Amino acid sequence: MDDLDDFNRLVGFYRGRGLSESEAYGKAEDRMEEPHHGPSLSTHDSERITEETMKQLMLGLVLGSVVTGGLVDAARLYDSNGQPSAPAGSIQQQDYFRQRQQWLDVTAMRRTQEEALRQQRLSPCVR
Repeated sequence: MDDLDDFNRLVGFYRGRGLSESEAYGKAEDRMEEPHHGPSLSTHDSERITEETMKQLMLGLVLGSVVTGGLVDAARLYDSNGQPSAPAGSIQQQDYFRQRQQWLDVTAMRRTQEEALRQQRLSPCVR
């Protein structure tokens, strides 16, 4: 007998089939004495299973990288508002930078005016 658990499983199997306890023990003993009872894995089989698992793992990593890279590339086609992104050097992109520069200029001009007003309030007598 190779394993007590296998033996007990066989006894349970034969008892479930309607055999008496003595008949089930007899059949289980006969079955356990056979050279190949049930599925068993040889070293070669386990190496093959490990090799197949590694192949599947590598395939999953490669496919995951390709999908992730594709999604990143697709995300570059849209701006932060979800609108299609303008191509580099396009009129839309130039308009954006022009408007941004105008906004920066207006902000700088307001700061300069506020600073001038603050200076006038600090020294109103000097003119």
